[in-house]
This record gives sequence, structure tokens and C-alpha cells, in this order.
Amino acid sequence: FVFKITAAGVKSILLDSSGDGIGHQLLVPKAVTVDSVGNVYAAGFESHNVLKVTPAGVVSEIIDTTGAGGNQRLFNPSDLATDSSGNVYVTGQGSWNAFRISPSGVITEIIDQSGAGGADTLRYTDMIDADDLGNAYVASSAWGHKVFKIASDGTITVPINSTGAGGVGNNQFLAVGGIVVDSIGTLYASASATNKVFEVTPSGTISKIMDSAGDGAGTALSIPKELVLDSVGNLYVSSGEPRFVSGYTNSSRVFKRTPSGVVTLVVDSAGDGLGRTLGEPRG
Repeated sequence: FVFKITAAGVKSILLDSSGDGIGHQLLVPKAVTVDSVGNVYAAGFESHNVLKVTPAGVVSEIIDTTGAGGNQRLFNPSDLATDSSGNVYVTGQGSWNAFRISPSGVITEIIDQSGAGGADTLRYTDMIDADDLGNAYVASSAWGHKVFKIASDGTITVPINSTGAGGVGNNQFLAVGGIVVDSIGTLYASASATNKVFEVTPSGTISKIMDSAGDGAGTALSIPKELVLDSVGNLYVSSGEPRFVSGYTNSSRVFKRTPSGVVTLVVDSAGDGLGRTLGEPRG
């Protein structure tokens, strides 16, 4: 299911497994995003497609397992993004690639397993975001310790890799946890294995903006995952150990970092303090 919750708390079902009702099912929805005019997009991980729901409730399929045609197939879409021009971006976790779907429905494969070429290959693509300049950003949580940038002209580069902000140990970028980019192309990326969050400016300057110290007041950052930016530039970071880790303790937390660099704890494993706890936040 894909649910809608209004500002007043009213809940409704936007999509179920029947998809568009004419044969294009939605199976195991893995990602949801909304564009600037209110269209909702949902990726079906096991139906290998993306469905669009307009504000009027009209459902259509915008890409399926055929991808862009030929050998440019889409398997196991796992993340979605949109830009201000109305383009939709989707990763193929099982096909090791990513696609752009234009407002008119033109489908283009923007990156495949060759990545940026040479040693900068791409596997298990499961993260994507886009800025408002026509650039897309792609990463894999299971491969390569790097983020790829696909420019509007198709040029592919690696704005950050395992060296992070330079040096060893304290500044390394290992195991991508999440990525997000602002409208002008400032990239933020979390490193789950080294408990860091990095900022990469459009000019390429890399800075470590958070580490395991968390808020610096005793609340640690452990295994940072997904990142979200709000409309005024605050960055939100979800973190916490997965339950299968030996000696698991619920360290689930969400931090907020302001544009001026002030870090505070928004919520921890206690949740609302009334019994509704927070465990392994991923969004």
C-alpha cells in the first residue's frame, strides 16, 4: 500500500497492489516521492515499475521492466527523485543502473554498471537525488564507497569517494548510508561505517560536517543512514544500529543540523515518550 496522510491527519490509500487497475501492479513499494505540482510516484520493487498518481487520482505506469529498451532494463527499482523541470529519476538496484523519465515520457538510462569508467564501477544502485540544474546523484549502500554525479550533458564524475575529506581514519567515507542534494547542487552524504556526514559544494570542496560525537553534548551519531533537507536548509540525519547486530542496543536517533552548523537531537528511541518507540529510522 501507499498511504496519504493530510495535514489534518486524515488517512487514505493512494495505491494498493492492483496498481492502475488495468494490469500494471504495484508489488512491494520501495520508494515514494512527490513532485512540485502534487503528483505522487511509487516504485514497485518486485513489479519492476514506477506508477504515477495525479492530484485527481489518475494512476498510470511511467516505466516498467523494459526500461529504456534493448538491454537497458529496469529491475528492482529502489529509490526515486524529481526535479523542478518535472523529470523523474529511478534507480535499478537489480539492474545496476538509473533512469530519467521526462515529463513527456521519454526514458533515458543515465548511468549503468560501468559508472564513471575505469575502477569507478557501479553495482546495486539504491540511492538517487537530483538538483534543479539538471544534475542527478547516484550511490550504492553495498558497493564502492562513492557517489556519482550525472551532469545534464551526461558527463559522469565522482564528487566523493572513500577518501572522504582527505587523510585516513577520521575523515574517511565508507559505506554510503544516504545522499541528498539541495537545489543548487550542494551534496550531503552519510557514511555508515565511519559515522560521518559530509558536505560537497558545487565547486567540489569536501567538508566533514558531522561525526560520531553527534550533537556534541553526549548524544552520539551511530550508523547514519538517510538524509533529508527542508525548505530552509536544515539537514535531518537518521541513525541507529540494525537489530541483527550482535549486542544490539536501540540507538535510534534523528538529528537536525542547521545551515549555521548547530546540531540538535530531534527524537531518539523513546519516540513520543508514551510507548511509541523509534526503531531503525530509515527516512
